[in-house]
Amino acid sequence: MSETVVVSNIYKSFGKVAAVNGLSFEVREGEIVGLLGPNGAGKTTTVRIISTLIKPDKGVVTVSGFNVLTNPKEVRDEIGVVFENANLYEKLTVVDNLQFFGELHGLRAFDLKRKIFEMLELVGLKEKAKDKVATLSKGMKQKLSIAIALVHNPKVLILDEPTSGLDVPSARSLRDMIKRIVKEEKKSAILCTHNMLEAQYLSDRIVLMNRGQKVAEGTPEELEKMSGVENLEEVFLHLIKE
Repeated sequence: MSETVVVSNIYKSFGKVAAVNGLSFEVREGEIVGLLGPNGAGKTTTVRIISTLIKPDKGVVTVSGFNVLTNPKEVRDEIGVVFENANLYEKLTVVDNLQFFGELHGLRAFDLKRKIFEMLELVGLKEKAKDKVATLSKGMKQKLSIAIALVHNPKVLILDEPTSGLDVPSARSLRDMIKRIVKEEKKSAILCTHNMLEAQYLSDRIVLMNRGQKVAEGTPEELEKMSGVENLEEVFLHLIKE
């Protein structure tokens, strides 16, 4: 499998604080890579660099071969981002939100109409198409956020705490949908989460971070074997303590 995202030895400081300190990892096609770490580990800074929202001080990041520093527009065309709090227009309908964000990405009317229908089918919101966003549950809003992130057919999906605040059935439904989309659509995904169950269920590989550096990397099973413990939460506590 080819690497869609390549993060190579990146550094980012804010004043005297080193938020990211020599981090490297890759994300392959059809793969979900989980970024785990305590608060202040550098996860959010890392995804903001990949998303072209901030620039690294040193190092190289490429998305589908495009450099985040020299080709930011092309990088943004290749990524879709889903944040913890959905950035939606509450007074507009589900379709209107998809229409608006699709037009921002330059989709033409005919292509956009077809894509909106595909997205509503994909995330299970076809029956809510004409409902105002304000009337949706939080779980449905997150599904709409994923549809918006995918409307321009990006290769990379960045998920920052996608199920935070959801009840158990809604969170499980959203995780199943994310996993299905990444595998069936052959996307690449980066998952930032504090939820160990979520990381274990979704991640093909995990990059464990602390104080801006990579502490360990591997599949959940490999990390458990390396640490001599039986679940990801214990791996996390063991490696962070070391």
